[in-house]
Amino acid sequence: MRTPWRRNTLALLAGAVAVLALAAVVAIACGSMPVALSCVALAIPLLGVMLVGVRRSLSRARAEVRLLSGSVSALASVVAATHVEIVDLQRRSQDHSETTARRLLSVESMAAELERHHDRLSSIEESVRSLDNARAADFSQTGRNILQAMHHIESTVEGVVQLYTATSLRAPMPPSGDWALDVQPLLRVLDLLKVSAATNVLELGSGTSTLWIAYALERSGGHLTSIDHSEVYGGRTRAELERHQLLSVAEVRLAPLRPLTLAGGMWNWYDPTVFDDLSDIDMLLVDGPPGNTGPLSRLPALGVLATRLSPGAFVVLDDAQRPDEIATVEHWLKDFPDFVLMEGVAPTLAVLRRAGPYATENGC
Repeated sequence: MRTPWRRNTLALLAGAVAVLALAAVVAIACGSMPVALSCVALAIPLLGVMLVGVRRSLSRARAEVRLLSGSVSALASVVAATHVEIVDLQRRSQDHSETTARRLLSVESMAAELERHHDRLSSIEESVRSLDNARAADFSQTGRNILQAMHHIESTVEGVVQLYTATSLRAPMPPSGDWALDVQPLLRVLDLLKVSAATNVLELGSGTSTLWIAYALERSGGHLTSIDHSEVYGGRTRAELERHQLLSVAEVRLAPLRPLTLAGGMWNWYDPTVFDDLSDIDMLLVDGPPGNTGPLSRLPALGVLATRLSPGAFVVLDDAQRPDEIATVEHWLKDFPDFVLMEGVAPTLAVLRRAGPYATENGC
């Protein structure tokens, strides 16, 4: 579409051309130069007017161009500002996307951390349940231990009453179980002494039991030899025997522990020379050496002393519930088939009996 100033300019130019053409036609038709010049002269003012109109049209055109140029510049500014806003919006959108991505990673990390805490909490809950179960078991075991202790105390009191009732003491006794047999096993040993009528007794490991056995043998006319590797414990037992006036019935011999080779094994055991003058032993009471002197510390007893025992002798092993003592009894029964294990004597005692006329005659 053409603008108004273009239409006006074209119309003036067309009019000027038409005037010049008309003047030329008139001049040619008249054939006279003066007339032609007159026509031209008349056309010149008209052309001037037309040129003035053309100039005005051009001025308006330039004004419109300037106005259009300003509009274009303003539009360009708007476009540039819009572009800047679009770029800024894109940047902010990208920043937002990156922030969202970082937050998403943070959320994922938090979720993983929460999962780890959940697993740890589950583990703690399981530990607490296990602890509760363990505590319940401990309480239950504690209750059983208390009952066992009460039964043991009751049994000990009953045994002490029996011991003191059956024996006329010349002096106060040291505590039972202090460094020898406990009360109930001691009662079984004293009963076995009475039933078997044993008169020659050998004790490995002295202590309170030495005094009670000495009192029992004093009544039956027997004799007790007690062996101890410790000067301290042996000295205490000897002093108690003297205080109770039992040295005529019982003696304490000191026999330090020395390396002993027996049946291909090596032990720390009593010096065998301490037994050289002993024979026809009716009862061998094995309560030493202590278990902390080595594994199967009491195994050599029967191997060293079997030839010194009488045909119907009894062998009494204390602490028979311990693994080493259980193994010791198994070895004895295997290596010495003439000995048999007596059942139901006492939980902590193992009693072996050598088959022979002595046992038969006494009904044991």
